[in-house]
Amino acid sequence: MLVEDFKAKRKQGGLAAKTINNHLAVLRKCLHIAQEWVGLAMLPKIKLLKVPPPKFCFLTPEESDKLLNIIDDELLHDMALLALKTGLRFGELAGLGWSDVNLEKEILTVRHSFVGGIIGSPKNNKTRDVPLTAQVCEMLDNRERVGDFVFCSNKGKPLRYDKYRLMLQYSCQMAGLKKIGWHTLRHTFASHLVCKGVSLKTIQELLGHADMKMTMRYAHLLPTTLREAINLLDKPVELNSFGQYLGNGVGQAEKIPVLTKPKTVAI
Repeated sequence: MLVEDFKAKRKQGGLAAKTINNHLAVLRKCLHIAQEWVGLAMLPKIKLLKVPPPKFCFLTPEESDKLLNIIDDELLHDMALLALKTGLRFGELAGLGWSDVNLEKEILTVRHSFVGGIIGSPKNNKTRDVPLTAQVCEMLDNRERVGDFVFCSNKGKPLRYDKYRLMLQYSCQMAGLKKIGWHTLRHTFASHLVCKGVSLKTIQELLGHADMKMTMRYAHLLPTTLREAINLLDKPVELNSFGQYLGNGVGQAEKIPVLTKPKTVAI
């Protein structure tokens, strides 16, 4: 009941269901750690509140180009370009090392994330490989290597989120666009892929989502792709590409034997 009281008080305090769920997730993690450390006999069941699917916005291809063209800071420009073309979170951009980039194979590996001043594993503790476009490879090849990180300060230190959030928003203002955050660039990457017919499963792998439910938020962008899939039913089917064809007995080389009623035998 204490957990339910906690949820009720947070609701009365005007907190959103998503915020309360975040608090509950922290509480659940603390309880599990306490169980490991001091051996709690039993943990309370923590049920999350139902929340509507989160809304998100993304830039059109034209808006993406407009944003990149207005940014005159080379570091900010290159970070925005990489975010738009790979879907990396800001922490993953800040934690990306030169050792994670393979320009010969045109791929990068997301191994680290820089969040709250700490270098750690990416979200969900999963590394992932993301192929690179020719434009991104050229950008990375031309970048000066100041330290171990691809994007860093003049002293080779990782970048802080707040500063570059404000710089990105200022660039949006200069480009005549609505103010966005770095995660909008990640949404833009995924949304553009969906609109071009890339499967949600592939996008899940590229984004590093542990649960397909996270990727399904982009499913509403698929109406054209879904219609094209259904339209395939109107096209003739190549039977040779399937398994054994049962057929209907018309035009078959091999006749289907006719079944007859078994004879009764007198005993």
